[in-house]
Amino acid sequence: MDIGSRAVAMRNVVSMRAEPSDRSERVSQALHGHTVLVLEVSDSYCRVRTADEYEGWMPRSALRLLAPGEVYPDPKRRRVVCRPLLRVYGDGTRSGAAAPYLLSAGSLVECGEVVRLADGSRARLAASALQEPHDAAPTPRAVLATARRFLGIPYLWGGSSAFGLDCSGFVQLVFGLSGVTLPRDADLQAESPLLSERSVDAPMPGDLLFFGPAQPGSGRAITHVAIAVSRTGYIHSSGGLGVAISQAGDETWRGLVRVGRPTIWPAR
Repeated sequence: MDIGSRAVAMRNVVSMRAEPSDRSERVSQALHGHTVLVLEVSDSYCRVRTADEYEGWMPRSALRLLAPGEVYPDPKRRRVVCRPLLRVYGDGTRSGAAAPYLLSAGSLVECGEVVRLADGSRARLAASALQEPHDAAPTPRAVLATARRFLGIPYLWGGSSAFGLDCSGFVQLVFGLSGVTLPRDADLQAESPLLSERSVDAPMPGDLLFFGPAQPGSGRAITHVAIAVSRTGYIHSSGGLGVAISQAGDETWRGLVRVGRPTIWPAR
């Protein structure tokens, strides 16, 4: 692959590493059908930049180089997987004859007369598990309904797929399925221009809650993010819990330092 070229993730999910090694820290993931920009190339890894401006190393074997002018998926035929995990069968394969290929929510496929995957193969899958990209602002109720689909998904450091989610990966995925693009990390999300800061005393459903321990000399650093489901409850992905609903007054809640209200929400 050449520096400056674009490539598409072919696997169901591709881990992004801090260094070009599968033993290096996982910092994020790219989902099937998402395009990355190649910044640097090593023997078996590429340093890439994702659409949310995040950078890291991915295996070259997990990416397909796009030809000049090629776009995958075709914007007019783009569909988004909206179930947490979707079983996909290769064209011509009998259902149940082999282990299905699983795509995470947020993956992209191209739907025409047939479904075309990022590696060029054709597939069969449930149309009800796909949605068109959103063209209207979501409501807090709709975002929370999407968030609840992921209850029970395990926690995974650097995870941004339904195979495993960290706190900011969960928030980014939920809002992404609703057509709102947030940055990857909790501290970046806290500074997003898509949020307006509100009092920590009265969060409303759909607001983002940011937590952090005291840092001497620097105020408080953002280390965790959640979505408010009520004035006293919140949904988040946390180590030891996975995606779960927790209540005000617990240990995490005592570290609440900021509330961000999406600017797309109606005035309240």
